[in-house]
Formats: sequence, C-alpha cells, structure tokens
Amino acid sequence: MCGAVSFTARNVPSHFNSCYCEMCRRWTGSRFLGVHLRREDVDIKDETAVGTVHSSEWAERGFCNKCGSALWYALRGTDQVNLSAGLFDDPQDMTLAHEYFVDQKTCVHAYADTRIQMTKAETLAKFAPAPEGEPQ
Repeated sequence: MCGAVSFTARNVPSHFNSCYCEMCRRWTGSRFLGVHLRREDVDIKDETAVGTVHSSEWAERGFCNKCGSALWYALRGTDQVNLSAGLFDDPQDMTLAHEYFVDQKTCVHAYADTRIQMTKAETLAKFAPAPEGEPQ
C-alpha cells in the first residue's frame, strides 16, 4: 500500500487460492487470496521493510512493517509461499483454483445478486473529496 516493499515474481501461475480459516479472516478482515509460488521465484527489493509473525506452529505471515499490508502466508520450513493476490499489478486473467476451510465461510462471503456495484469512477465521485476549487 505504501510502496516500501516491492517484488519481482517468476513462474507465476494463472490461478490463485482462497482461505477462509479463522486466522486468515482475522488477518485480512475477510479471506486471504494467495498466489502459490516457490520462494526462489520471488525477489523482494527491500527486505528491511518486511516483518514476519509465526501465526501457528507451521505457518508464518509476512507484512509491510511500514503500513501493515499483508504480503504472504507461508508454511515454515518449506520453499513455498503464497503471495497476496492483491500485490500483483494485473491479476485480471487469474482464476480461483482452490478454496480452503470452506466449512468456516461466514455470511460476509455470501454475495447477494441484489448488491449495489459501483465502478471506480462512481466510487470516487461519491466518496473522494473534490479537487480544490471544484464544487462538491
């Protein structure tokens, strides 16, 4: 979010995964969407801005220690990492491949067809402050 952490990834798959476990829900406020990679395929530009926390006996989570953005979920002791799908510049063509802990989905994951959907322009028009000198 703040730009303190950037990375380059190689061998990026065309799919992502979703986890609804209690830890992921608490970490993200919803569910974690991750792109599964080998650690050797990820080059982090400035690792001094990266913090990690052991969230369980087998897993760690990486985050930006400047703004708190979620970076990854990884199994400790392996060469695997799940980078947050939101970190990729253009995940447009990725598809959801796996969903984990589906028995722990909550009502926030039941998207009704009657919901209001707004484009970027509509959202900014409604919530963003008007540029200086323009009426609101």
